[in-house]
Amino acid sequence: MNTIQHISAAEASEPSFGDEVTEFLPWVAAIVVLAPITLLSLMLWAPFLLVFALVAAPFVLAGMLGLGAALLALPFLLIRHVHEAVAERRRSAERSIAIPASIAHTTFGGQQ
Repeated sequence: MNTIQHISAAEASEPSFGDEVTEFLPWVAAIVVLAPITLLSLMLWAPFLLVFALVAAPFVLAGMLGLGAALLALPFLLIRHVHEAVAERRRSAERSIAIPASIAHTTFGGQQ
């Protein structure tokens, strides 16, 4: 049994106009059927998208304002935190020096 089939020059020629039309016709039918459905769905979606945009816009604006306020407040809060940490460290160092001195001046029972 020979499964090899040779292609002749007649079979390799370009397809005829009828062959091209039969391949292209389903695409034309699909466009004719789907175009009105697509346009209708776009027309119906537009009002819903407009309402969604009007409802979402205040939330987006509030988020952007909050982000801007946070960015403006960040340096102030950072400097205040560092300043308080340095002050606390100084107070802690003063207390650590004062505690042994006060213990040395007291006797048992709290009397000097």
